Amino acid sequence: MKQHRLEELATELYQAMQQRQTVAPISEREPNFSVDDAYQVSLEFLQHRLNAGEKVIGKKSA
Repeated sequence: MKQHRLEELATELYQAMQQRQTVAPISEREPNFSVDDAYQVSLEFLQHRLNAGEKVIGKKSA
């Protein structure tokens, strides 16, 4: 999946969290959505939260 689309999905999820709204599952809307894509969206979503001033607490170590 293209990086631009992954960024759009992360933004959509972040806005939904802020507005306390639900969204349809990405896997149902994007048939080629892979586990790697999900990790990318997760990282982009985290970046939105960090940009808003949130802090990472309790980060898991590998």
